[in-house]
Amino acid sequence: MAVVFIMGSFRWDRNELEGDFLYKVDRWTSQPWVEFYPPMAIGYIYIPLLNRTELTIEEVEEYVQKYALSGWIIETWIKRTRFTDLYTATWVLLILLFVITLLRSRRAPRGNQWLTL
Repeated sequence: MAVVFIMGSFRWDRNELEGDFLYKVDRWTSQPWVEFYPPMAIGYIYIPLLNRTELTIEEVEEYVQKYALSGWIIETWIKRTRFTDLYTATWVLLILLFVITLLRSRRAPRGNQWLTL
């Protein structure tokens, strides 16, 4: 469980914050990403950086339209989602195995109680 936790903790390499952009690298897929915090918005948008290292606010809409229509962004999202799903499934499996092991250890007989006086 500790190894899986450590893998998840070190997934993202946060590079720098420039204005409304937080640049990150997904270590599992070696894919650079940017968290875009639009002005006047509550949340953020993850955008994969394909063939570039940074974006400006003026370029975001054109960039997303260009690569979303070509399918490159979708392929990158699917790859990231598959790794995330695999990581989540591993956690669920480990927790399930831990619970099953715990329940079995409580139900298992502890020696022969009839022979002891």
